[in-house]
Amino acid sequence: MARVAILTGFAPTLPLFRAPLIGMLRAQGHEVVVAAPAIDPWVRERMQDAGAEVVELDYARRSMNPLAERGVRREFDRFMHNQRPTHVLAGTIKAVCHGMPAAASAGVAVRVAMITGVGSVFVRRGLRWWIARTAASALYRRALTQATHVIFHNPDDRDDFARWGLLARGVPVTVTAGSGVDLLHHAAQPTNPGGGILFASRFMTDKGFDEFLQAAEFLHRAQPSIPIRIAGFGDGKEGAEFERRVADGARGGVWESVGHRHDIRPDLAWCRVFVLPSWREGTPHSVLEAMAAGRAVVTNNVPGCRQCVEDGVTGLLVERGDVAGLVRAMQSLMQDHARTDAMGQAARTRAERHFDARVVAQQTLATMGLG
Repeated sequence: MARVAILTGFAPTLPLFRAPLIGMLRAQGHEVVVAAPAIDPWVRERMQDAGAEVVELDYARRSMNPLAERGVRREFDRFMHNQRPTHVLAGTIKAVCHGMPAAASAGVAVRVAMITGVGSVFVRRGLRWWIARTAASALYRRALTQATHVIFHNPDDRDDFARWGLLARGVPVTVTAGSGVDLLHHAAQPTNPGGGILFASRFMTDKGFDEFLQAAEFLHRAQPSIPIRIAGFGDGKEGAEFERRVADGARGGVWESVGHRHDIRPDLAWCRVFVLPSWREGTPHSVLEAMAAGRAVVTNNVPGCRQCVEDGVTGLLVERGDVAGLVRAMQSLMQDHARTDAMGQAARTRAERHFDARVVAQQTLATMGLG
C-alpha cells in the first residue's frame, strides 16, 4: 500500500480537479494526504468525504519575496517529515519548486511534478516580472532535476520549458489532457433558449478579465437584450478593483453577478455561450466543464486554450487582446442559435473523446507506478 501526497498551492483545485484521481487511489487501497495553504471548510469537507487526510500548509501562495521562499521550503520539509509519503504529486509553482526538493531530501522514491500552466510569472511583462521569472526559472531548474517524472498539461508548455532549459535530461515527460473533466459529474445539459453569455473564473488580468469586461460593456450597449452572467471572485492584487467593476456593472444592469460558485453546473445549464479570453493556460478546466455541459466556447488562440477548442466546430478562437474580435465572436454565436447549439453538441463529443478525467487519472497513476 502506498501513501500518496498530493500538493497544490491553490486548495480549491483539490476537489475540482483531483477527485477522480483520489477516488482511484482510495479504491486501490492506498492512503492519500492532500496539502495546500488556506484550505476553506468546503474543500476540507469534500476531501475528507473522499477519504483523504487534509493538511493545511503555512505559506503565502502569491508572495514573490525571495527571503520568504526559505520559509516555504521549511514548511514542505516539515510536511515530508511528519507525513512520510511514499509518493508525491505536486502541482502549481511553489508546490513543485519546493515540494520536489523536499521530497527528494526526505527519501521519497516517487516524485511527480505536474506543470499545470506556466503561470503569471512567465506570461506578464515588465521589470518586476522579469526578476520574478528569473528567480522562478532557477527554482524550476533545480526542482525538476529532483523529479522522477514531469507531467505537462499541453505540448506548448513542455516545449517552452525545454527551450528555456528548465527540464533535466533523462527525466521522463508525459503530456496529458490537463486534468480532464468528470463527464458523469458534468453531464450534458439541454439547450436553454433564454440563456446568454457566461464568464466563470477568477478575476485576473491573465484570465483576460479586463478584455471580457470591455467586450461585455460594448455588447450590452449594442444589444442590451443579450444576457451576460459573471461568476467568480477577485484574485491577486488586482482582484479588489475587478470586483468593484463587476459590482458597478451589475448595479447598472450590464450583467448579472452571481459571485463565487462552488458548483458551476447551474450556470453552465443556464448559458448558451461560455467565454474565457485567457492569456495562457495549462488546460482551462472551466472550458472543459463548459464543453462537457454541451456549450459553445469562445476563448483565445493561445497555449492551453487552443488545444481544447476546435475553431469553428466546438467554438471560436480569438487572438489575445482583441476586444473587437471577442465582441464579434460572442455576438455571432448569440445571433445564430442553430450554429451555437451544434457547436455545443460537438463540444460534448470532443470532451468525451479527448478529455475524460478518468483516462487522465489513469495516466497520472502510471507516472507514479501505481497504474
